[in-house]
Amino acid sequence: MTGKYLKITNKTGLVPRINLEKLGLSTKRNDPGTIGQFGSGIKFAPIAALRNGWEWWFTGTDSLGQYKLRYTKVVEDGVECVAYDYGDYQKSSSFTIDAGCLSWVTPFQIYREAVANAFDDGDWSIDVVDSSELTVVDGEFSVFISAAPDLIEVHNNFHKYFANDREVLYETRSVKFLEKVDHKLRIYCHNVLVHESDQYESIYDFNIDDVRLNEERNLASLWEAEWTITGKIPMMDDVKQIEKIIRYERDNFEPFELSKISGAKSLEEYNVSKQWYDGFVNVYGKNSAIYDEVGAAYNVQDSIKLRGFNPVLISSDNLYCILKAAGVTNYIDVLGEEYNLNTDFDLSPAKYPNVVKAIEVASSFIPEIKDLVVSQKLGVFTSDLERNLGVTINATKDRDERMIFINKNHVQDSVESIVATIVHEYDHLDTGYADSDYRFFRDVADRRIASLMMKFYEDKCYELRDDVLTFPLSKIAMIGSSMTFVITKSKEFAFIRVGDKMFISNGDIEYDDKSSMFVGVLVVNDTADGLIIPSLKNVKTIGGISV
Repeated sequence: MTGKYLKITNKTGLVPRINLEKLGLSTKRNDPGTIGQFGSGIKFAPIAALRNGWEWWFTGTDSLGQYKLRYTKVVEDGVECVAYDYGDYQKSSSFTIDAGCLSWVTPFQIYREAVANAFDDGDWSIDVVDSSELTVVDGEFSVFISAAPDLIEVHNNFHKYFANDREVLYETRSVKFLEKVDHKLRIYCHNVLVHESDQYESIYDFNIDDVRLNEERNLASLWEAEWTITGKIPMMDDVKQIEKIIRYERDNFEPFELSKISGAKSLEEYNVSKQWYDGFVNVYGKNSAIYDEVGAAYNVQDSIKLRGFNPVLISSDNLYCILKAAGVTNYIDVLGEEYNLNTDFDLSPAKYPNVVKAIEVASSFIPEIKDLVVSQKLGVFTSDLERNLGVTINATKDRDERMIFINKNHVQDSVESIVATIVHEYDHLDTGYADSDYRFFRDVADRRIASLMMKFYEDKCYELRDDVLTFPLSKIAMIGSSMTFVITKSKEFAFIRVGDKMFISNGDIEYDDKSSMFVGVLVVNDTADGLIIPSLKNVKTIGGISV
């Protein structure tokens, strides 16, 4: 035992030596306040040190008394194995020297294991000491590791690997936003580094209390950590930090904090903080209007200026959606949604015959649709960006500002499909509901369907029974006071008048009378539950005609 050691110490009571020997034995399992729960790291780290030629000692006290335990290498049947050397006796282990060699490979992992366990147990310290201090001290449990250059390099950059002394810039219930030390993205769990990457540049590092780790104390799911972190961004309520994010996006590019937000285009799932509005105004001024890359493609900045606003390009789609949801004025507010569309209100039969017919059909049920045409609130559009069959613009504004447009690529489709599009968009215009308001918008459609069904439902006074036209006695009052009938027929159709009702049927009906007009009186059928026309048969189709 010569040279210097890293000494990591906890002020504690008894620490059973069996805890240092048995794989999988952990006193911290299912404890969310600790990072080590598998019981493997404290065994694999000493073996990894041994592979590197570094000493690893434990000193402590248990019910058997004081002990100094050193992991050592022995050869058994030609295999290099690990043994537990207590000085006055030695115990074999079940490990070979290669245990954990595929996953425990870096100096940080070795250093981290001793430090992270000290974190978990509390009241700890770390220092570089001489070999003379490798002794047992009452009330202390210590780890001594050779002060090798690779481990001293980790020790001298402690602030990169552990977040204990890092400044917390913003804090939520489960995530701390930390001051950065360099360009790399670092994620910590209980102040211990669990992920490091230079793939993304970030504004902050992060310390998460509740995240799943694998047995190597790395993130079990990077996506899960990203979701946990970036889900807090729209809800951020610290104006100073919001300004920092907005300025970073302006001066650099989209950082990790914005690029990994999931579902920002439907921010109703987030509670977007109104402080985003305040932060934006502090950076750009109140008389500013944001536009995104779509708006930039239409060169909207000049039009925004003409309307007296300062145009601000927000290149990050997610930041644009956050600011828009927070109430920041955007180019659509200034210019109107139709700015994105090339519109045509000349709905002449020569240009758009199917659209004109569809409007005629839809207006017969919803007369207000024709008013939209007259007031130029219904037209046709073309767009390089919009692919929907129809759009309703200004849906969040007053009803008289809302407009419907049919995609020009849709105008040659069937009249029926265009009617469906017009009615669908009219329901958006009439209610202000968006497609994302699925439950409410579906209710509107269901009520419209029910209304049409009620309008066209007819309580029929007749039945077809084996191709015989029958008037049930329970419905006989519906045909009026007269029980007479008149039948005239052509090659294709037959017209049948019974009492006050007129019907049309197939032309090849059959009856015994050979005259061009068959006239008579209804008779009771064989089952005595209805009236029929004598000898009439082969009635395949029948429908009522309003008279």
